[in-house]
Amino acid sequence: MSTQAKEAPQTETPTNTTELGNLKFLQSYTPRQFKEMVGADSIDIIKNPNTGKLFFNVVGTDVSGKVSKDLGANDEVVITKCDDPTNPEEEPFWMIHKKGADNVVRTL
Repeated sequence: MSTQAKEAPQTETPTNTTELGNLKFLQSYTPRQFKEMVGADSIDIIKNPNTGKLFFNVVGTDVSGKVSKDLGANDEVVITKCDDPTNPEEEPFWMIHKKGADNVVRTL
């Protein structure tokens, strides 16, 4: 199973791009919004037994992505399309990470 993020259909245009370190955060969704967007009921977070790294897979789809290293069991999370301009070989990818002030565009 590949940990490379697959492209999900876009349903909204990002209103803002946030940068954190080298990463650009392009679009963020709650897990509920993301599952609705890709047409799935659940997201599995999987640990690679060889490396110990976490990645996610959207059940019943070919959508997958990275999981932030500092994600805690009780953290509120978002799923964000990310780009690393310092690594032009890597395509934009999805990442599950803690919801935080750095990537909040608007709270309703």
